[in-house]
Amino acid sequence: SNWDGVVLDLVIDYLTYVFIPAYALIYSDLLPSPWGLVAALLIALTGVVYFADVRMKSADNCFVGFPAVWQMPLLVFLTFSPPVWLTSATIVVLALAQFTWLKFVHPVRTERWRAATLPVTLLWVVLGGWSVWAEFEPPLAVKLGLLATSLWLLFVGIVMQARPVRQTVIAE
Repeated sequence: SNWDGVVLDLVIDYLTYVFIPAYALIYSDLLPSPWGLVAALLIALTGVVYFADVRMKSADNCFVGFPAVWQMPLLVFLTFSPPVWLTSATIVVLALAQFTWLKFVHPVRTERWRAATLPVTLLWVVLGGWSVWAEFEPPLAVKLGLLATSLWLLFVGIVMQARPVRQTVIAE
């Protein structure tokens, strides 16, 4: 066959997770011109390099480096409208984090702590949808829930990495 589903999946993921959020960032009011364009270019260029890295997934189904899921921080930025310096700094840190050895969970495929991570992910989707429905001005409880679930998803893989699974030895 002339078609490769794996390559097609990467193209679709890049468009969905990187290119469209970068494009949306340019036209949002989050960063003044020309900084929105600069940030979008940083996201697009580092994202394409990350997606081309054959080491982006670890044996335990975590992502190695920030997995370039830029739609997530963009939704949080739009909900909270943080100061320009915080938005810019977060974008730079996450862009650089794509090229680190830090682990980030895949909410479905990473087995460790999946019983907690999967419900947190589903809650993030509900809260994110609520925020979009409310035109990024949801109730405070929704905002705080979105922030808490975002922080869990951002840092749980790093916490797992810092606390490796202990191997138990069974005595004979």
